[in-house]
Amino acid sequence: MSIQKQFIQIQSEYLNSEVLIGVIIPVKIEKKRFNLYFQKMMDGSREDIINKFLYYNSLHLSNSRKIYKEAAKRNPIIFDLMPVILLNTSGIPLSKIGMKGKAQELRFNRWLYQELSFSNVFLDMHMQRLIEENILDTDYILNVLFKDSLIISSQQKTIIKRGLDAYFEKDYVVAIHLLIPQIESAIRQLAVVVGGDVLRPKNNPEDGNEYKSMEGLLSQNCVSAALGEDFTTYFKLLFTDSNAGNWRNLVSHGLLDAECFDVSMANRVLHAFLLLSYVKEIKEGDEVNIDERG
Repeated sequence: MSIQKQFIQIQSEYLNSEVLIGVIIPVKIEKKRFNLYFQKMMDGSREDIINKFLYYNSLHLSNSRKIYKEAAKRNPIIFDLMPVILLNTSGIPLSKIGMKGKAQELRFNRWLYQELSFSNVFLDMHMQRLIEENILDTDYILNVLFKDSLIISSQQKTIIKRGLDAYFEKDYVVAIHLLIPQIESAIRQLAVVVGGDVLRPKNNPEDGNEYKSMEGLLSQNCVSAALGEDFTTYFKLLFTDSNAGNWRNLVSHGLLDAECFDVSMANRVLHAFLLLSYVKEIKEGDEVNIDERG
């Protein structure tokens, strides 16, 4: 029996078992290293600190592709020979990612999402520092970061304020349910600004049109060009990719248990929302230097 078939057999036996086994792998990191890292992150003006928070907790595809390629070389069995089976919180298989053709892209995206999940410990600690030192609050987010926003309307800010207030009060269930639709609404408005489509015909064209989903909005070239590949992929992984977070759809359809709405999920949602503050009109003569964000 080939190695690949052996792994598939083991995986099948595991999936057919009645009990899911939790696996915990402790990793020790010296406190000194954490302190040095956050000393750098918390240095500078308020704007600098927030820019570093957004930049260092975001997705950087160029670097990620290099890391993935090296990891695949070191672990070919895991990366090339084992199919990926995704389970829901009850252990029921939802989908399977194969090993050939387009599956390689799907496996890479799944790996990206896992890497984001692993990095949540840094995101959570970073956000805690920002809150403790009064760097981020509802007023600053709405009246400074999103002042005169092209994609956030004044009407939206009423709902967003309630979502942000809930977040800072640690009511993450409410915060997540309020903020995700507003992120989708902002992306829809971005599509309008850059000349994209926000409607699509229904299955029967005679029945008229319906709003495009967040996935449909993000998949338009004009929208992805405006956001950039890194941000577009980040939003897809968190909100629309069925092999990753898919939070927009899981939250909308009530498919997540209460314990899923934890601080890490709330921090990711808020981080993604804050990234939209970078969407600004570039006027003639303006200089743009993305590196300054880091």
